[in-house]
Amino acid sequence: MWTVLPSGAETSADIPFSLQNYLCTSMDQTKDQVKAILGAIKPKFVLYDFAYWVASFSQELGFKSISYSIVSAALQALRVVPSRKMIKGMTFEEMMQTPPGYPSSKVVPRPDEAAEAEVFCLQFGSGLSFYERLVKSKKESDAFAIRTCYEIEGPFIDYLAQQYAKPVLLTGPVLPEKRVSQLDQKWDKWLSKFEEGSGDCQIVLIPAHGDHIVTTMIMVEEMEVAVEVKREENGWISKESLCNAMESVMSRDSEVAITSLKQKGNALDKQEQLFQAESVKRWSNCPGEDAVSRSTNSGKLKHFKSRNQYHPFDSFEMYRFWSLISANGA
Repeated sequence: MWTVLPSGAETSADIPFSLQNYLCTSMDQTKDQVKAILGAIKPKFVLYDFAYWVASFSQELGFKSISYSIVSAALQALRVVPSRKMIKGMTFEEMMQTPPGYPSSKVVPRPDEAAEAEVFCLQFGSGLSFYERLVKSKKESDAFAIRTCYEIEGPFIDYLAQQYAKPVLLTGPVLPEKRVSQLDQKWDKWLSKFEEGSGDCQIVLIPAHGDHIVTTMIMVEEMEVAVEVKREENGWISKESLCNAMESVMSRDSEVAITSLKQKGNALDKQEQLFQAESVKRWSNCPGEDAVSRSTNSGKLKHFKSRNQYHPFDSFEMYRFWSLISANGA
């Protein structure tokens, strides 16, 4: 029986998850066409996600292959590493175990996340499971990139680099630039009536899926800058749970609010450091070999650990990708 994809379906965002297996199968059938196009346009590097086979003709066509992911490094460290195979028929107890050498004791499997993680064992096009496709994409690439920054997910990034023995390139969140213009006098006068910090937003999280759950654990357990709304055993959220979570962060005297404000202050200090002119100048002037290293544990890679001032795919970012891989002789 044939399964027909909806008209215009081009990416996983266009269809429900139940059809994504067929989307990948269709995409795999374009391998020869993609190879012909790349052979004609002769790019210096190619970024891809599920199309693991792109790396198989990178040497022949003379480009560098980069596996790119927008999923958190923590989830990938937990579920998408060679040392911990995800296979169909795994028991709940096996799903609740962490991979060997996993770097966190706080961001760990829990029942709702483990149930979501079963998706990695499902077929995801051309006879491969979702886990196998993702691992092949990384193992066969010259390097892989993640939309994150070292300041938030450093231990998980180091762990992934160790697992795959490849450079991990970070595109980072695009933080807003600090406002330098002065407020209009009437607004400055009006805002000065309020207590300092009264406009600071508290973070209340209600995660629904695997990556959301893991990211929530980072913010609640590791960073201590947010609170999670507790679900009932059936997955529902009661108005009492939501109310309790909101009250815990809104009351300035609560332990949760005090800890959250303290940790947010530390985070803001780090953000301020990222925007220092000297930091930007140092990044802009480091295209040589001193800025690259195959090991993310090396201090030489510090310039790549946070790419917050630039769009992930601007031309300057692409130049940095190329410089890093070329200098490593990958």
